[in-house]
Amino acid sequence: MKTYLAIKRLRASHVNAMTTFNVVGNPAITAHVGFAGAIAHRFNLQGSKVAILHHGQDYEGEYVYGKLSPNRLRGGPVQTGIGNEPKKMELSDQPFALSTYEVSLVFEIEGDFDDIQRLNTASNDGQLLSWLKSSARFAGGVIVNIASTSLFEDVDDALSFMPKNGHWVIDRKDLIENREETKDVLQASIEYLYPETESEVKPWMAMSQVGFVRLTPLESRGGVRQDLPHAYVEPLLGLIEYRSTRQIESLLDEPIFWSYQQPTDDSYVAQSNLF
Repeated sequence: MKTYLAIKRLRASHVNAMTTFNVVGNPAITAHVGFAGAIAHRFNLQGSKVAILHHGQDYEGEYVYGKLSPNRLRGGPVQTGIGNEPKKMELSDQPFALSTYEVSLVFEIEGDFDDIQRLNTASNDGQLLSWLKSSARFAGGVIVNIASTSLFEDVDDALSFMPKNGHWVIDRKDLIENREETKDVLQASIEYLYPETESEVKPWMAMSQVGFVRLTPLESRGGVRQDLPHAYVEPLLGLIEYRSTRQIESLLDEPIFWSYQQPTDDSYVAQSNLF
């Protein structure tokens, strides 16, 4: 059985805005897909697809001489301590950025009739909202407000429930796939984001973490939650586009639903496809 959970105007603070070591921006696509999985796991369901309607983001920090300096919550720089022993690295400045983020989401969720009914009951009586605000996390941040949640049997109804303003997040892997053979993925992405002339600028394009590539075999390691198999990975970046709700006539004609796919044995990539 399939249903659609719509969450309108979720607002979270202290959200991770540094998706990789060299990209600062909106929370990673992987964070949105992972949030779908967390909700599904909570209610014993399968949740693998999510549509993302971006509303806004405010970076947290202080302005120093007119320039934003992201919060550093973990102390000062590493300095020489007593004798020749340096202070612990984990107490030093770490490169990161935090933000307050607002988004609306539509999840495609599958499960048996009883589990779907349990989710529906939790949505109607406020248990879902209570759990999301008290215990759930989004991209490492605390959920401070949600306007409303609702379940729908039809995807059209769920999408119609969404706010009329904002930007849908669209996968633009097509631009990378059609790149010149002499250019690698990173070079092609940078050229789309920073073209040589102003006339070629695409202001609603960005890079985001869309997946992982596995560096080591899956195996049992100490300290892993629930004793699940573990592997070390590196992030994968991809091109995304923010497309205004006013520019889209039919959402079902746009690739707005993101889900994990496995193009190779050692890679896991979130891609959006036509519904």
